[in-house]
Amino acid sequence: MKYIFTILLTILIILSFEKIKLSWELNKLYFNNQNLKIEYEILKEENLKLLTQFHLENLPSGIEKQAKENLGMIKKEAKEILEYKKIIHYFSEIYGSPSEKKNHLYEILQKNEFKDRFFLGDAMSDYQAAKEFNFKFLLREHKYNQEMKKLDQDKVIAGRSISE
Repeated sequence: MKYIFTILLTILIILSFEKIKLSWELNKLYFNNQNLKIEYEILKEENLKLLTQFHLENLPSGIEKQAKENLGMIKKEAKEILEYKKIIHYFSEIYGSPSEKKNHLYEILQKNEFKDRFFLGDAMSDYQAAKEFNFKFLLREHKYNQEMKKLDQDKVIAGRSISE
């Protein structure tokens, strides 16, 4: 009987240690799980930021918008468009990058006196330059500047895309 009691007591002690060991492992897993959830949320937010940044920088609209803001339309490109549309004869001079729009408008006003002054453009910087020098702004519409149609209606004359 003493032998059976010793065996049962030994089994009970072993099971108690196993229970403690399992409790400790469960507790460790629980804290690891909590840490993983926190890390997951942080990474999810960071992933969203990176995806948003990637799409803004790499979508065609983003690339075109950035190029237009940084580079503007070069004079040669403007001339080619006007020639293709067969309307170049309506223009006495054509201006474009690399000079700033405000410099062009200042130069035009120094050389000429106009009753009506129009500025053709498709970017916010075009509109701002036209407004500063009191030109009526002819908006060259395209799918990337639709919000510009909502600008000051007395100053903006919206039109079709030149490429149409």
